[in-house]
Amino acid sequence: MSTSVEVEFFWDLAEADRFLKSWYRYERRPSGIMFVLLVHGGLCALAGSLAWKLPVIANRGIVLVAILLPLAIELWLLLAYARGPSAEKLFQADPELNRTARAVVTRDGWRAWTDLSQVEHHWSLVRRIVRMPDGFGIVYGGVVRWLPISGFRETGAVESFVELIRQVGVEYKDHTSPD
Repeated sequence: MSTSVEVEFFWDLAEADRFLKSWYRYERRPSGIMFVLLVHGGLCALAGSLAWKLPVIANRGIVLVAILLPLAIELWLLLAYARGPSAEKLFQADPELNRTARAVVTRDGWRAWTDLSQVEHHWSLVRRIVRMPDGFGIVYGGVVRWLPISGFRETGAVESFVELIRQVGVEYKDHTSPD
C-alpha cells in the first residue's frame, strides 16, 4: 500500500453540482425547524377545522385564510428545503472556481491546493469522511472538501485512499455499499 494518494480535478460548476447533489442526497439531515413547521401546520389545520364548526364565526373566508396562508408558507419552505441549494448560487463567487485543484493524502494528514490557495490539515481535525458514488466528502469544522472519484488518476488509488483513512482512524461512512 502506498503512503500517499494524489488527486487532481478541475473545479467548475458541473463538479460543484455533482458534489452538492451527492452530499444532499446522502448526508443532509432534517433540521429541527422542519419538524416545527410540520407540527405547526397540523395544529393550524386542526384549529381551523374546529373554528369552522363554531356557529359564532360568521365569515368562513377568514377561517380559510387563517388556515391556508400558514399552510401555503410552510409548504413553500418545505419544498425549498427539499430542493436544496443551487451550485450556481453557492459557488458563482468562489475564486477557486474554474481552476485545477490538487490534493495529497498521507498518514499525517491531507493537503489541498489550487494556484490561489492551500489548506493543510492533520487527521485529528477531520470529523469524518463520507464516500458517495461520485466522490468523497472530507468533513472538518463546518466545511466539507470534495474529492471526486474521477480525480484519482492511478489504478487502485481509491482503494489505497480508503485503506489509508481507515488506518489513521478517521470515522468513515460508505454510501456505495449496500448495508
